[in-house]
Amino acid sequence: MSQTLEERISRELDELYQGALFLSAGRKRRAEDLTVEAVGCATVEELPASADFPRYLGACLVRAFLARGGAAAVEPPPDADDLTHLPDALAASLASIGPGELYNASAKVPPRARATIWLVLLKRWSHADAAGALGVERQELRDLLRYRRVLWRELAASAPGSGGAAGVGS
Repeated sequence: MSQTLEERISRELDELYQGALFLSAGRKRRAEDLTVEAVGCATVEELPASADFPRYLGACLVRAFLARGGAAAVEPPPDADDLTHLPDALAASLASIGPGELYNASAKVPPRARATIWLVLLKRWSHADAAGALGVERQELRDLLRYRRVLWRELAASAPGSGGAAGVGS
């Protein structure tokens, strides 16, 4: 049985809003606006016949986010703090971090890099698909992914027992 557009959107709404919260660094009003814009995109644009609907909505969300001033190019961060491979103790402490801490940590990442991290690391998109949604070359995407170190460092600072502040803002 075929689903209506409203039914398809309804099934994806919670996950779309969680992505909007990450992209907006936990600012609820902005996340709500981004979610509405993404849903609006899905109701106005014609969905490609071969499109995966959740990915299509994710791409709409990223376009809405970048259109709000997040599209400026950013320089990759220095390689000084290489937290690419998390030590077991740090990884265990990060497991206790909630969404609020993740959203707060994302505020330290430039918007374009934040969108890249959301698509590739959190949504598990391929580099090719994420680069297409972001409108960047694959090398630029790899450079933007280097900001994951900034995110890891901020998450580590908010982990229990790290001595960092663990607050949630909205």
